[in-house]
Amino acid sequence: LLSPWLKPGVLQRGLIASSTKRFLQGNMKEYLIELSGAEIFLHEHFGADFQHIQELGRGEWSVAFAYRLAGHEYVARFGLFDEDFMKDRIVAKYTSERLPIPRIGEIGQYKNGFFALSECAYGNFPDKLDENAMHAVLPNLFATLNVIKEIELSDTRGYGLWDAKGIAPMQAGRKRYWMSSMTGQKNGYTDGANL
Repeated sequence: LLSPWLKPGVLQRGLIASSTKRFLQGNMKEYLIELSGAEIFLHEHFGADFQHIQELGRGEWSVAFAYRLAGHEYVARFGLFDEDFMKDRIVAKYTSERLPIPRIGEIGQYKNGFFALSECAYGNFPDKLDENAMHAVLPNLFATLNVIKEIELSDTRGYGLWDAKGIAPMQAGRKRYWMSSMTGQKNGYTDGANL
């Protein structure tokens, strides 16, 4: 049973603090849905039309299941926080041929948490690759980072950790020492607008 401050209404309104989210990180997996629960959800949501459900993996904040529907492959993710799913929806609008990002079709409330239904995309986590695979993927990784660097972000504000509305706490123009390690500037400061 979840504490009252973990109920979806509280989470949905963004009232949960980052420190609480970090605290839950170690306990999150016990609250995440199992394969049988995902099957029940998909049956309730789509009827008997979905096929081939399988668990893809468990992260710190959500668990993902692949399934087929009407000949297409999709992913259903379940977690306690809707904010990450909403941020994925924001990022998905920047998808292109050079930057393939699965689109989020639906986000909603389910039991004590939330679900997100999206297109399926294949790949591996870089930290799971062996040395040979890492060498093979690096040119594409750098090309992808260059595409990301050129994304027009005029509909967002600030920089740093951002929320589900595309707003970050640091305002452009503010000097930040910690960014110097990323930009290589010798004076120890850089302008956030120059990223």
